Amino acid sequence: MSQEASQLSPSTERDRRTETALGLRLPEPARLCYMLAPVALLTSAFLHFVGHHGYPLFSPEILLALLTLILIGAGIGAILAVRPKTLGHFLLIACVVAFFDLVAQDFSIINLFSNENTEKIGTAWHWGIVLFLFGLAISLHRHFSVIVTISAAAFAVCAVMLAGQGTGKVYTRQNQAPVELSNPPIIHLIFDEFIGVEGIPTDIPGGEALKEEIKAFYVEHGFNLYGAAFSHAASTAISLAALLNGQEYPSRETGFGQVRGVRRLKQNAWFEKLADAGYAIRVFDNSWMSYCDESNLAIVSCETSPANSVKSLTRANADSAGKAKVLLSAFLEGSPAISLFRSFIGLPLYRIGALDAPEILQSITESIVTNPTGTAFFAHLLSPHNSYVFDETCRPKRDVTNWLRRMEDFVVSPTTINSPSSRQERYEAYFAQVRCTQRLLGQFFDQLREAGVFQRATIIVHGDHGSRIGLLEPNTQARYLLTKRDLLDHYSTLFAVKRPQEEPGYDKATRSIQAIFAETFFGRNLTNRSGHVILRLKDGEVATWLPIGELGS
Repeated sequence: MSQEASQLSPSTERDRRTETALGLRLPEPARLCYMLAPVALLTSAFLHFVGHHGYPLFSPEILLALLTLILIGAGIGAILAVRPKTLGHFLLIACVVAFFDLVAQDFSIINLFSNENTEKIGTAWHWGIVLFLFGLAISLHRHFSVIVTISAAAFAVCAVMLAGQGTGKVYTRQNQAPVELSNPPIIHLIFDEFIGVEGIPTDIPGGEALKEEIKAFYVEHGFNLYGAAFSHAASTAISLAALLNGQEYPSRETGFGQVRGVRRLKQNAWFEKLADAGYAIRVFDNSWMSYCDESNLAIVSCETSPANSVKSLTRANADSAGKAKVLLSAFLEGSPAISLFRSFIGLPLYRIGALDAPEILQSITESIVTNPTGTAFFAHLLSPHNSYVFDETCRPKRDVTNWLRRMEDFVVSPTTINSPSSRQERYEAYFAQVRCTQRLLGQFFDQLREAGVFQRATIIVHGDHGSRIGLLEPNTQARYLLTKRDLLDHYSTLFAVKRPQEEPGYDKATRSIQAIFAETFFGRNLTNRSGHVILRLKDGEVATWLPIGELGS
């Protein structure tokens, strides 16, 4: 027996003899954990993600998605198993940082800051985590992989045990402001990405018919429809902040600001006006944009729906493989680093907020019927916003490959977002979702009539900007390439108002929704930039104004 062998403990010598007899070498615990850590990190982060959104954990699509992540993690683990020491530390640290990214989409450190520079804060925290983990890996050496694997496994157990019921939130409170119960109801509905009538491209099959359908729908229901309305901005935050404050363009004081991970409107002159008029206000908003403000005592309830929660996926009749694909897409979106590889793995990005629209409209209906006087109802629905998940009868499409976004997948150009053929394909899918939205609105109006509310209510229905299904993205790089059609795609938007004792009609004058709203509800005349749209370098910075011309010409 050699001197080396004589120094081995009996158990170690027995293990070596076993390995030799079997013709293999069993991995030591640290190396085994390097192999298992990526699997543990990915699957635990995914279980937290779906659990947080209240998705059924034992559904077939969850199991399919987990199997995919296990295979990906096993591939990374195989690389780590044969790693050079320093490179192995970096690879494992990259996996841990990706884990934090994926988990932080639900509770991120940057959400603690009410700061416009969240991107810089996020970058600083990322590098801080990387440096901290690298120091930890060096100091702990071989124990680092063991600690990471055990911690990730424990996190997975906690994620399953503490699975939530979605990110939707509802708060109510006793009204602390005077209410005039004789006030007729006001119903204010915003439909995201709803193009205006005169902006509908009639060269796309079905466009001319849809244009006439929308005109007839609103006029028959007693609305004044502004067919050539447009928004001063193709950004939701800028468009709506301006409109709700009676401005053509918001200031820093009246715009949306980042507050604990949510864009919250800093000032809302429309809600203040409603409060002064003695209205109680009930709000239905989404987790991307919040209009609720606890300082406004007239707001008695606020129902916040997740803007892109995968829980809404349970309402779709897609097959399990398709749902797994959407789940993985939404999950991986949480990591900016992993998103860079989206095009390599061929995983499109989905926006599925429209799936919630029928349920939200039903909640609004019930709230109106319960509070038929003295109340203003405000809602921002993510329909007909992309992705185009519905057919025109409001049935979710079974094949998720038909859940198209407004632009081609994996676009890398800062200006070109569609080819002529992809634009037509998307518009045809968009038309179906618009018809679905109209169908839901028709049912909504019928229910209000049955409840005796419709005739005496003031109802405002409008979009925030156009469909944004263009060939070019309206930015400063494309400044001299944009055509009138590009501007119509992005800026033309719906605006319709029904008020008691007012005759319905169709107005074809080219005016901004900001100007129409300011004149109708604030008594202000915004003529400064009539017929112009905004191109921006970034949020809050005006780059230039472009004339949009006569939309109906």
